[in-house]
Amino acid sequence: MATTVSKASDPSPPAVLSGPPIRVRTVGPRPIFSGRHQAAIHLMTLLLFIAGGPLVWIFGFTFRTLLGAATLAFGWDRGGSLLAALVRRFGGQTDPATTAGWSLDVAALSALVATWCCLYLALDHLAMIGNRKAQRRFLTRVELPDGPRFFVELRASPRETRDAGMPAPDVGFLVLTPDALFFAGERQEVLIPRNRLADEVTLRRSPGDLTGAHVRLRLAGTSAHVWLLARDQAARLSATLQDGRRLRAALRAWLDAPLPTEKDTVSPG
Repeated sequence: MATTVSKASDPSPPAVLSGPPIRVRTVGPRPIFSGRHQAAIHLMTLLLFIAGGPLVWIFGFTFRTLLGAATLAFGWDRGGSLLAALVRRFGGQTDPATTAGWSLDVAALSALVATWCCLYLALDHLAMIGNRKAQRRFLTRVELPDGPRFFVELRASPRETRDAGMPAPDVGFLVLTPDALFFAGERQEVLIPRNRLADEVTLRRSPGDLTGAHVRLRLAGTSAHVWLLARDQAARLSATLQDGRRLRAALRAWLDAPLPTEKDTVSPG
């Protein structure tokens, strides 16, 4: 039966090191993405958030103009505006903007939704810019063992397990060798023996698949998990579901296969 690790009831670190050890070796740093690429991503992200304010105003003005014209053209009742009432209540203003009808509320809400959608779509693509180029670049700088490989983001949970021999968050290649998972990342190389993993592979999707789909592996006899975000072919963060399914299927077949005998086992590192 699996042991649930509770920090509140047991002051000692989670027992993630029981059984065959997980080997974590610090390397590098050997950046997957160039410094220029990372600076450009940070700058574009900053510009996107700065653009949020003007976008709200532009969308708000556009929607209010269109709704105002439709109200006049079709003779709709202007009704009352909750937003205008709040402005009068707390701002003491009586300019024409505060006398608008329901179209002001709809325009304001539509502007916020439209701005959120624009920022989401931009950041969704921004997260994967240069992804395939980075893979090719990294392959020229690292030696990988034979076996199926996947380009992934790796992290461990819960957070406190990092002090007990678990890897830190990193990006790199995951290789399925016969007897272990081998991960070569920007800052570390990790070897997780196959018999340290429980027979459990799950694919965790976000609501509406708006963000990445993560594959989760559990360490046998503990509550510690290894999370993998596969990003082999995805052009957007929200499009990682197919890569995640391929990774889950490969891990499932890998766990179901018989362990090699000792004479056939060749572990990386």
